[in-house]
Amino acid sequence: MVAKSIQLGSRWTSPPDFGIERSRSHESTVMPMNIAIIAQNGRLGYEALLFAASLQKFNGHNDDIKLYVCTPIHNQLWHEDPDIRETDIAGRLEALSAEVVPFENATFGAEYPHSNKIYALEALPPKENFVFFDTDVLIKGDLGSVDADFAVPTGGYEVPVWPIMSKSSNTRSEIWGALYDRFDIPTKGWWRDTEDPDSTDRFPYFNGGCFYYRCPTVFANAFRHIAHSIERDPPAALEGQRLFPFLDQIALALTIGFLNGDARGPKDIGLFAPVAFHYFSKPRLFIKPQDTGHLNLARQIVRSEELSDLFAQDPGFNYYFLEEGYDLVTGMVEEHNYNFMNFRLMRSALRKSGKWYK
Repeated sequence: MVAKSIQLGSRWTSPPDFGIERSRSHESTVMPMNIAIIAQNGRLGYEALLFAASLQKFNGHNDDIKLYVCTPIHNQLWHEDPDIRETDIAGRLEALSAEVVPFENATFGAEYPHSNKIYALEALPPKENFVFFDTDVLIKGDLGSVDADFAVPTGGYEVPVWPIMSKSSNTRSEIWGALYDRFDIPTKGWWRDTEDPDSTDRFPYFNGGCFYYRCPTVFANAFRHIAHSIERDPPAALEGQRLFPFLDQIALALTIGFLNGDARGPKDIGLFAPVAFHYFSKPRLFIKPQDTGHLNLARQIVRSEELSDLFAQDPGFNYYFLEEGYDLVTGMVEEHNYNFMNFRLMRSALRKSGKWYK
């Protein structure tokens, strides 16, 4: 059996009928670029506040860019209410020109919150260009300056972390091949030519922290059905593979391929990378601050008169930007020359001292 942490309903024996036009269409779509992030009670709510404030700082002049903060509604799959709509954070987000919109994660909920990105897209206006960002992103420039072809979906390249070959008697080609066959996705021109046919570089894999397309409804339909089909009826070639926490990344690569997207590759960065920094955890904002400006920007926003009272309620933002953690971490980075390549050492040191906050 495929290793799973979540069991759902009946198994599907055949691919679902997506009802989706799969050819690349360069017809004009509605001009606005809708930005989507996810927020729920707790850490993500404060990260959403930082995202919205940085977006407003650099893009507030652009009426063609609108921010949707998507929040999951409370149902039986959530142990605690994740909805932020009745919180002070929601009010501040709206003051920053964001619209807080609800969606329902009716399949996974708290057991697999990574899946929120699959369902959040359903809350966006259909047939309008969208860019999805993970919430732990800092906007640092004009998104309107990015020349993105929304008719061709893609995302930022990521070094593949799945499949885990030590858990399988099948090759990568057999595993990915079974998935591409399941959804009738051609591999010619999509799988890359590599000297080793089983190289990780051969199979497109994306960072779920940023992806885009011309219609969130079309993307969400494919994303949802692909994820459900894999979870409920995994191909035999996936025997022994863990699906969680990788399911959203697996399904994302297949969704972009299904919609005839841009495979991108190891030498490509995400198109939005020059104007958006995915920090993953707050201490990474302290790395190379003199080169990136990320730290000064984040600190300026967190300490601002309008927002500091809310950020003070989050242990991480409070410690690193409003209390003694700022001097402590900047001193650690300078003393030990921490950088993005050896960040795990910095993380370990902070955890050992009890000063780690994601």
